[in-house]
Amino acid sequence: MSDHRIGLLPLPKRHGKTPMAYNGKAIGVSNSPLYAAARWLLDNGLAWPDDMVLAYRGETLCISGKAGELAKWTVEENKLGNPSLVLRHWKAFQTLGEGSLAAETPAPVHSRALPAREGGS
Repeated sequence: MSDHRIGLLPLPKRHGKTPMAYNGKAIGVSNSPLYAAARWLLDNGLAWPDDMVLAYRGETLCISGKAGELAKWTVEENKLGNPSLVLRHWKAFQTLGEGSLAAETPAPVHSRALPAREGGS
């Protein structure tokens, strides 16, 4: 199991989608950055489902979890577009009425594939 540190960058207008970085590279923006970052890591072959994703603002750990579990969830929005504290299962390419900002996943980038794990499945 590996740890993957996601940097949550300052918001340009102090509100809105949170910019995310991995290994010093911008990977996208999201209203639910931990969940979106987990999907990005898995989609790009950089993490295994049992790897830990740790979201930091500067040197402060904000939240963490296993990539495979985090990738299954997103933050539900109300009709005004404000995130609520309700988690729901994430589905790729799902539209929620007028469209959801929180259900977005940063676009995949071309990267190296993970090597096969030793002694496991």
